[in-house]
Amino acid sequence: MSKVKNGATGLVDDIQSKFKGFKLGSNNYGYLVCEDCKGYYKLEKGENPEDFDSCRCGGTLKFSKKLDKI
Repeated sequence: MSKVKNGATGLVDDIQSKFKGFKLGSNNYGYLVCEDCKGYYKLEKGENPEDFDSCRCGGTLKFSKKLDKI
């Protein structure tokens, strides 16, 4: 992921570190992707996209089943 404008680089670095070595498996519940900063969050068991209002940056979140569709 390239650097994000508006000082959100720290957020991007934090997200990247959490997903280092991540492999898709049978426990893939999808992702919430921010339309503004392009950060993403992997949904965990029991979480629904409707549980989240907005990104930490204030941007709009969009659900995606796979990261390659971002």
